[in-house]
Amino acid sequence: MSHGRNPRSLDHARIAKTGFLAGLGLFAAGVVGELAGHSVVSSMPETLASALLIMEVLGVAVAFFVPLIFGAVLPLME
Repeated sequence: MSHGRNPRSLDHARIAKTGFLAGLGLFAAGVVGELAGHSVVSSMPETLASALLIMEVLGVAVAFFVPLIFGAVLPLME
């Protein structure tokens, strides 16, 4: 029985880093959109403001949970 690396194994470090950067990008896009929207348009539509707020919240959640799951939990379970 070979204890070599499984070719279908996930690269947890790469996924954790990419997920963190994706969450950070989502958060930054929401913040920049919110700031630009309020500076360009005096009254931004509520649907756009809600979408940008959801982007910010999801960005923080993704940036927190993806590295936690793929960087700490899943490598311990393999």
